[in-house]
Amino acid sequence: MKTAIIIAVIIILAVIGFFIFRGNPEDTGEMAQETLTPTPTLSPTITPGEDGKGEVSTIVYSDSGFSPRTLEVERGTTVIFKNNSSQNFWPASAVHPIHSAYPNSSLSFCGTARAINAFDACQGIAVGGEFSFVFNEIGTWAYHDHLEARQVGTIIIR
Repeated sequence: MKTAIIIAVIIILAVIGFFIFRGNPEDTGEMAQETLTPTPTLSPTITPGEDGKGEVSTIVYSDSGFSPRTLEVERGTTVIFKNNSSQNFWPASAVHPIHSAYPNSSLSFCGTARAINAFDACQGIAVGGEFSFVFNEIGTWAYHDHLEARQVGTIIIR
């Protein structure tokens, strides 16, 4: 019995160690080739929201972060995230790294049919590129750059 507990503890520690020390492909540059150009099929379709207003606002990402850092808009607004920085960026719902703060969003949805409704670019957006998302959920929603997680912002939907 004692041996089984020791083995179980060793396995648990090995799994935890793997996730801590395995590294992040975004940090090593392994994804650089994949993230040079956004894939249109992963971006949500830009359509007016449920309220029919169809307003558009822009958040610009530069080397110093998001501007404006806080944006307040009406429900149904399309927010365009424009990359004016010197490197790729990946706008997504908070919290890093799982992207699940905004309803129906999760990093695990990337590459699936559910990605179309998620607040997640699902890849790096090239310099000069854009990612658009229609916000239909009222609330205050944090977001970040998945490739530079310390860069954050907030969208308030009325």
